[in-house]
Amino acid sequence: MDPWNLEDVHLNQTSHDLKFMNIRESSWRNSTIEEFKSSLSPDLPQYVQFTQFVPEYFIEGNFKAFGKQIEGFQEGKWNLTLYNMTRTLAISRHQLDPAKFKVKQSIHEVENMKVFVGDLPDATPSSENFDNLILNSFWKVTLPVFKPILEELLDVAYSRKYWELFGNLDWDKVFSSAPEMSS
Repeated sequence: MDPWNLEDVHLNQTSHDLKFMNIRESSWRNSTIEEFKSSLSPDLPQYVQFTQFVPEYFIEGNFKAFGKQIEGFQEGKWNLTLYNMTRTLAISRHQLDPAKFKVKQSIHEVENMKVFVGDLPDATPSSENFDNLILNSFWKVTLPVFKPILEELLDVAYSRKYWELFGNLDWDKVFSSAPEMSS
């Protein structure tokens, strides 16, 4: 699963829509699980939750942004690397369709961030370099802008990816005799 690829994810934000295409993510290979909880009893809401430390998290792709604040649309390429990130992922059955998964991600800590946004229409290489220099120089200020978008992107992407990987698995049979786990 590392790296994984996904064709596209569409996010509906309040003031604009974002479409991410040709997404590639890498982070799992060198990560460590710091905490794990689960509830697999059929009588309770079933979930798996874990907190993960990721020394280097990388995601890249193409994007299109549509909206009132963005004249027409903007499109380009992007990549984002987060260093020494701690996050929690909660995986549960989807309430409306129990055969599907719902993934919720929360990013807790990030020690450093590098971002690149490029190939923008009407942008010169020097203006792109300047914009990326500003984003990276003030990453602690720009992270709150990227964090909710990244969390939502990954919630949708992981939900879809887990469905692709494990959707045909008979979870009731797998977990019918599984003990509760916590560490």
